[in-house]
Amino acid sequence: MSPVISFIIFFSLLITINSCSAQKINKAGVLNYYYFIPDRPITENVILFKDSAVILEMKAVKSFEVNDTTLYSGYDVYKYTYLDLTTMRCQDYNNLSDTAKPYTNYVLKHNDIITWNFYKSEKIETKSNIIFQKDTIIDNLMYKRIKTIKRFEEEGLEYIYYLECNGKQNIFHVDTTIERKTKCKIIRSDLVDSNGVIKFSFRYQIIRTKLREDEERVFTRWKINASETSLPLLKLSDVEKIRIDSLPIPIKVKY
Repeated sequence: MSPVISFIIFFSLLITINSCSAQKINKAGVLNYYYFIPDRPITENVILFKDSAVILEMKAVKSFEVNDTTLYSGYDVYKYTYLDLTTMRCQDYNNLSDTAKPYTNYVLKHNDIITWNFYKSEKIETKSNIIFQKDTIIDNLMYKRIKTIKRFEEEGLEYIYYLECNGKQNIFHVDTTIERKTKCKIIRSDLVDSNGVIKFSFRYQIIRTKLREDEERVFTRWKINASETSLPLLKLSDVEKIRIDSLPIPIKVKY
């Protein structure tokens, strides 16, 4: 397994949801997160969140061909997943609408992973040495920097974390050890080689701290749908067998 793929798997296991009741926290809003790998397009995804529920914008590479000619290829939304973090129940929808109907119903088991692994109840922390770096300024904002060099040591790779110390808390955490020690939020993580070249980068930002009225209606309706569903209970493995190209194309949403 390549270092980059290993890092992606490892990074997904670092994300955890944690209670921040003692601090001011964004309880609802919209979050963007990005993956960057050299020589590939930057992938952008969205998570809507409210209290103990999230709606995940699920994307995949799609392409359409006619007579061996590619008419379109892109990284597009193919479904929206509602996840109740108190019950771990998921339901998938074709569109982000309070009139949409779920077409799947499943409960995540302990080792199930969809997108970020932020729905794990236990804290997953780094056990490597934490090395403080010089602060840096990006887009006129000051960030602290932390380096860890425990994993991929044989390849000369290391993590560089960028931390924001003046923003509100939120339910999304990258590394609880670093965030607890620094009292700051990690908002970016780079995997770099010995020459400082980025091999993989993850970044996220809260783009809104309030939901629109139509988004509030979606959360209200989808919560009811999850509690009153008559759909059969599936496993995640059953859901993953559904062919993406068999699903209707979702209506594009502007956030």
